[in-house]
Amino acid sequence: MTSQHKLNPFERELVARGLFDLNSLAVINKSCKDSGQDLITHMQSKQLIDETLLAQIISKLYGFQFKQLDNISLEYLPDELLDEKICLQGQVMPISARDGNFEVALWNPGAASMDAIEKLRFRSGMKFTIVVASASELHALMDKHFSSFTLNSSGNTISSEELISSLG
Repeated sequence: MTSQHKLNPFERELVARGLFDLNSLAVINKSCKDSGQDLITHMQSKQLIDETLLAQIISKLYGFQFKQLDNISLEYLPDELLDEKICLQGQVMPISARDGNFEVALWNPGAASMDAIEKLRFRSGMKFTIVVASASELHALMDKHFSSFTLNSSGNTISSEELISSLG
């Protein structure tokens, strides 16, 4: 890295853990700039680091809990917060809600994710807790949930069961 580039906390953690050296980070940062991706997205999309380790580092740096999502049951997801457009655009997924609070999973705490969480908070009037998951676990949960839904003629999301019963 050039003497002009000051390492951010994420980069410092990567170097401190011995995952990357300064020269490697300089090359990665140039590639990020060229592709228009942030560093976290770039590392995940290019598989430059194990995604579970990436999620654990992010959770530590941001003070969020790391959570594995492979045991989350679709039947317990908070339906009132599952806005497909907001969730998919922000790459977030509400995974529980109770007592006026909801828990939302993300894999990259970038602006899009934080905007999506703020929209969900505003719509629900609830407080939230953020947890960090691996990108593949979050995407698998989103795929499982949202693949069971479709759009009706009004453009509203309805379940496959509702669609079938409306036809009969």
